[in-house]
Amino acid sequence: LAPASPPSERKEAKVLGRAFPIGEEDTAARALMRLGDGVPLPFRGDGAPTVRALVGEYRQRLQAQDAASVALLVAGLALTSLVSLAVVYQAAEDPSPVLFYNDPKYAHTVQPRNVCSSADADAFLQAFNSPPQIARLRVVGRACDEDSRGSSSGARVCCGARWWWLRSLGACASRHRDDHATQQPGNVAFDVSLDLTPFVAGDGRLASEADAQALERHLHARNPLEVIVLRKQVVWQNWEDVATNAKQALRGLGFLGTVDVRLEGHEEVVVFRNHPWQNFVRSPAAQVLVVLTLVGALVWVPYLWARQRTVRVESRFWVNVDPERYWEHLGPGLHPAHGYRPEGQAPGG
Repeated sequence: LAPASPPSERKEAKVLGRAFPIGEEDTAARALMRLGDGVPLPFRGDGAPTVRALVGEYRQRLQAQDAASVALLVAGLALTSLVSLAVVYQAAEDPSPVLFYNDPKYAHTVQPRNVCSSADADAFLQAFNSPPQIARLRVVGRACDEDSRGSSSGARVCCGARWWWLRSLGACASRHRDDHATQQPGNVAFDVSLDLTPFVAGDGRLASEADAQALERHLHARNPLEVIVLRKQVVWQNWEDVATNAKQALRGLGFLGTVDVRLEGHEEVVVFRNHPWQNFVRSPAAQVLVVLTLVGALVWVPYLWARQRTVRVESRFWVNVDPERYWEHLGPGLHPAHGYRPEGQAPGG
């Protein structure tokens, strides 16, 4: 005869047998009951069928309760995220009549915040196509190393060869260079920036007919995630003559290094559409919430990659000063040590 089971086992088996007989197939009601059933302390058994059935039942209770706990946590996180995203979306709605606006934080220079309430191209350009804040003629002189200053011709050949070699390498490595720092050989002897903003015309025009058509398409586009980048370029006809004269004048004054003269004048304005979905997508709070959901990030990133689009148009501003007349004022102020010193300024100034 098999030894009798402990009283607790017989009571449990009796309860299970009366409610849901051990050994029957699982049902929805039985799975639901497992969520609320308790799990007694471990007991010692001899491996009888009733004991093995009870152990299996307790294991299923634990698994059901663990799965329910995880499901509740996931549901709570999803519900909290959806409510938070809904609040952020409501905050992104702007009842003002503004259709387009620029965000100064995306600019490399200090720009005012401008808005436009019309989808007309002329109104758009009047709001955002103001003259660029940077328009200058930059003169940079770099002296050669001490060991290459044996003769004036040798210094020029040495510095020129090194400069053009490194410049070709930089052109292959990058399509465009930053305005602030262009790595060139030699030590900087002087770096002078001559302001041209007083001579820049106030009415910029689009560079080509293709830019005008691209602007019109953007103004009437239905994609709220489409943004436009307005690049303002300063143009000065025949400014190369001023650059050539400055290089020759500095060499004639005794400067043996290399002279680089550049016309710097461009600015980019990023204009966004004042749409609730655009504002919601750009909201830092929405981005943080999407990343926290993990699963949402897997959908969010491909969606933005497929829907976001950038349209680029270029406008041009002209410098209204004759190069010859400008050279009449620039030439007398050139200095081999300081680059440029206005007439009448003291040597120590």
